[in-house]
Amino acid sequence: MLVEFLRHSTTAAVGAVPIYLMFVAIEAIAVRLIDPGPNNRRGKGYGLVDTIDSLALGIGSGIIHGVTQIGPLLWGLSALYVLTPLRMPASQWWSWVLLVIGFDLLYYLRHRASHRIRLLWAGHQVHHSSRHFNLAVALRRKWAPPWQLAFNIPLVLLGFSPAMIGVAATIDLTYQFFLHTETVGRLPRWFSYVFNTPSHHRVHHGSDPDYLDRNYGAILITWDRLFGTFVPETHPATYGLAHDIDSANPLVIGLSGYRDILRDLRDSHTLRERLGCVFSPPG
Repeated sequence: MLVEFLRHSTTAAVGAVPIYLMFVAIEAIAVRLIDPGPNNRRGKGYGLVDTIDSLALGIGSGIIHGVTQIGPLLWGLSALYVLTPLRMPASQWWSWVLLVIGFDLLYYLRHRASHRIRLLWAGHQVHHSSRHFNLAVALRRKWAPPWQLAFNIPLVLLGFSPAMIGVAATIDLTYQFFLHTETVGRLPRWFSYVFNTPSHHRVHHGSDPDYLDRNYGAILITWDRLFGTFVPETHPATYGLAHDIDSANPLVIGLSGYRDILRDLRDSHTLRERLGCVFSPPG
């Protein structure tokens, strides 16, 4: 089962890279040609250094995940699947629908945790560090082990195999890739009421006070509506972090969150302060 999961996830990841890069190139050309309209709003499009940073951070993340993925979390998921008496049939369509919905809910929860727990935010902030918003930014991933695998424990206990979960993760991440664009305006109301859209995700990447910590959903935006974290796009977002990383060096961008935690731990004097440095909300 572990080997099957790695085979599925590795094949999907490697096979998707050329497709992602192709769409990045298409969008980069398109933003140069699209008529900005009467309000002259084209968005920021692409910056050469920013795009190089996004690709470099994506490569670094892929290497870190590849090296650390075979570890206690993945072995633990496989062991739990062996122990649970439940089995969800991969041959039934309804099983896949339940899996994708369940995975999407768990993604919402871990994504929200990544914004509210500083240790997790230290890695996730990499994805929010760009002052642009484009398909290349979707590849700007955290430099941390894939701790998020632990959030899949409920799915494993319900009888979904690690290989099936790997497929659901690929579906989820591929959908999210196409959310990172300014070239798509608002989609039909019925669609955007249920599903995440580029408009909703632009809000999520905004550092504006009214946009902070909103719209965590992946495929479905219904989780945000249910749990009170949804905000519609009412004005152009200011992309980037509330306190931007003043560097274009991928190493600095990828590791600055952890560096800041270590600095604050060094300056802390009590156990409560040290725990706050690691587990309290960012800022």
